[in-house]
Amino acid sequence: MKGKKTGGRQKGTPNKDNPIRGYLLAHSIKYFQPNPLNPDGMSDFEKDLLRMLPEDRVTAEIRILKHHTSELKSVDMDMTLADHVETIDERLARLALEDEDDSAG
Repeated sequence: MKGKKTGGRQKGTPNKDNPIRGYLLAHSIKYFQPNPLNPDGMSDFEKDLLRMLPEDRVTAEIRILKHHTSELKSVDMDMTLADHVETIDERLARLALEDEDDSAG
């Protein structure tokens, strides 16, 4: 039957509380916010980045960016070009002939 629920939760039933999810969310927010105990008030994230080697820092930032930017998909295209490029004069002459043929017929 289309459109009729046959099992599972009732519509509008909230998700169960997950204490681990709440802890991780709170920890993440705290990790990225400025910390007055760090030099220059930087976040723990920034402090950890400064401890890393430059190549490891770039790798870490690229991995983080993957969560914030959409991934582009490749597109196949057929870019076949014609051997003859019609000039403006040639096109006008062709259109004039087509117009004459339409008028005569």
